[in-house]
Amino acid sequence: MDKIACKNCKWFEKNDADDMGVCRLNPPVKADKDNMWGFEWPVVGLEDWCGKFVFMRKKPKTI
Repeated sequence: MDKIACKNCKWFEKNDADDMGVCRLNPPVKADKDNMWGFEWPVVGLEDWCGKFVFMRKKPKTI
């Protein structure tokens, strides 16, 4: 069985960083980057986890 970690969560989306992704459970949050205001999804590590974890559904294997 897979362990409880963001990389195995329904709400996780991998980004370009090797060990990071974003959590899509809640709405984006306000972010200040280089004096430009915008919104972004919370960045999480592959091995992070939270109390709202839901295992990702695995695609059925084709025969």
